[in-house]
Amino acid sequence: MSTLFVDTINEKTTNNGVEIPGHVIQVVTSTTSTEASATTTSYVDTGLSASITPASTSSKILVLVNQAVYSFATTFNAIGGVRLMRGSTAILSPFTDGTGPLEPYLEVTNSTGVYNSFRHPIIFLDSPSTTSATTYKTQGRIRMTGSSRTLKFQSAGSGGNGTSTITLMEIGG
Repeated sequence: MSTLFVDTINEKTTNNGVEIPGHVIQVVTSTTSTEASATTTSYVDTGLSASITPASTSSKILVLVNQAVYSFATTFNAIGGVRLMRGSTAILSPFTDGTGPLEPYLEVTNSTGVYNSFRHPIIFLDSPSTTSATTYKTQGRIRMTGSSRTLKFQSAGSGGNGTSTITLMEIGG
């Protein structure tokens, strides 16, 4: 048996580097502490996003999200959700109305003006099949309006930590 020792490996041509299937090729991380709010049933950007340019169309992107959420309702439960977007396409949604898997949603269960700060994790393995720059972001919404139902993202209210993080890991295909 032979052993190969190297100090560096240089790619022969630009953007044609060494890729090993199943190994991490690159990692991109982004954080934000800019507050955003959702008070309607329409999705709004949370302000959390990151872009990555895959080296190969066979690569997969492991998306790791740690979304800071602060919720409030004055008289009834505040039910809302966070979805994951690739560009303008929802790739993981909390409300599917029976057409697919239901991702865990966010809820304030008290009906007397409760504030609730917590973390909403998302882990998703995507196959974008592209070598173009690809942006991933989160969006949030309230499922039912009224009673001052509100979701805030990156809010430090009620003792919460107002920073959210998204990490994109390209995995060789």
